[in-house]
Amino acid sequence: TARALAAYRPKYEVIAVTDKVATANQMSIVYGVKAYVTDLPNGLVKLENLPIDKLVKEGLLKKGETVLIIHGKKWKEPGTSSVLAFLKV
Repeated sequence: TARALAAYRPKYEVIAVTDKVATANQMSIVYGVKAYVTDLPNGLVKLENLPIDKLVKEGLLKKGETVLIIHGKKWKEPGTSSVLAFLKV
């Protein structure tokens, strides 16, 4: 999903969150994509288990900015992105 989005050369950076170093390495060579590796939970993706706080702590996101989040319904299921939401950090 990050690769497909980056193909449109968006004005803002695309942050690809993954739990696999190999995936992060692949994303790191894609124009405009910043890969971030972190432990991801199992089960359904919910607002409370998004790694937003970690991304703020790392300086990738700033408090008060609005971000577009694209994800699947469950963690660790590649290729199932079906949810698109705006979130104010």
